[in-house]
Amino acid sequence: MKSTPLSLPNEQLRAEFSAFSHPILEQQKSLELENRRLCLLRDALLPKLMSGEIDVSKVDLTQLNSHLADC
Repeated sequence: MKSTPLSLPNEQLRAEFSAFSHPILEQQKSLELENRRLCLLRDALLPKLMSGEIDVSKVDLTQLNSHLADC
């Protein structure tokens, strides 16, 4: 590997790449955090739903669907 030449981009190109990629990487971090939180919520709620500890039979799904349409 020592004999393999390596070319580095100039400062302007690195800055352009950083400006382009930074928002994407931040969104990825945010989505990964949201995913971890949703997994924890699922893991906490699913056993309660399955055991009947939480009853969702009276949940108004039309209200839920209108909320999801805003996403």
